[in-house]
Amino acid sequence: MKKVGFMSDFFISILTLLRTISGVYIVVWIFPYMFFGLRASYGSSKHILFMDNQLAKNSKKDHGMTSMEIGYRHHLYSIMYPFLLYRVTTKSTKFKVIMALNAAWFYSIFTFFSLVMISKLLGIN
Repeated sequence: MKKVGFMSDFFISILTLLRTISGVYIVVWIFPYMFFGLRASYGSSKHILFMDNQLAKNSKKDHGMTSMEIGYRHHLYSIMYPFLLYRVTTKSTKFKVIMALNAAWFYSIFTFFSLVMISKLLGIN
């Protein structure tokens, strides 16, 4: 590894480890994420209605029910889940864990690309 002035081997190792972990998580979780998104979009409407009841600001509002609109809401709920936790009323641990893993997947994409850019700027392979 090429060292840049202020960087220690420890910093380079941590950066590489975090980049690897986030990259592996992106690859591993894409398939379950796609499954849940497709199930919400093309499956029974009960899945997205449950998410609307748990996470929407106004769950009584009529939301679009085309597959594109449902998929879009699923993505938004996944991204915003950490900020919408106070709205969740269900006791379902499964729902909470899946949504947390979906949110972590989105944030790991951002983390991975940020770490790749930092590595490139600092000349780390």
